[in-house]
Amino acid sequence: LKTEDGKAALIDLIRTADVIVENFAPGVMDRLGVGWELLHAVNPKLIYASSSGYGRDGPYAAFPAMDLTIQAMGGVMHTTGFADRPPVKAGPAMADFFAGIHLYGAIATALYHREHTGVARRVEVSMQDAVYASLSSSLGMYWSTKGESPARTGNRHGGLAESPYNVYPTSDGFIAIICVG
Repeated sequence: LKTEDGKAALIDLIRTADVIVENFAPGVMDRLGVGWELLHAVNPKLIYASSSGYGRDGPYAAFPAMDLTIQAMGGVMHTTGFADRPPVKAGPAMADFFAGIHLYGAIATALYHREHTGVARRVEVSMQDAVYASLSSSLGMYWSTKGESPARTGNRHGGLAESPYNVYPTSDGFIAIICVG
């Protein structure tokens, strides 16, 4: 896309494409001259899918985003770790993966919609929105305590503190136990 030839080659591909997926910062595709308006005009059946850290608009739209920053800004790190230690990130790159999974769902839904209505759509998933659902338990505890922030509980479940729910050492490794009653 750095040259007119590159832009022309992309537009040629778009003429017969079903979907384009991009995850640049908001506005980059428009600045490159290949945004939604142009590509949709080239191919009205095109599903235009984008993902960014915080979405196209809003107070954080221009903020740079990587998995770690999304985990921090989205509250994941506040819930991860032990109460007497600093917050830590979740092991896997969950913001990256969750955004990809949600974008896949949005694309599949848009393709289904287009198949039944003939109308193509622009779909978007922000990484921050994608991690929000993973915080359902913590958010439920927050709202049920009228705004008291749940403590980090390590491997234990914050809402099941009385039940065995942890990882325990054994003679040949560790065992994970959960008992709810």
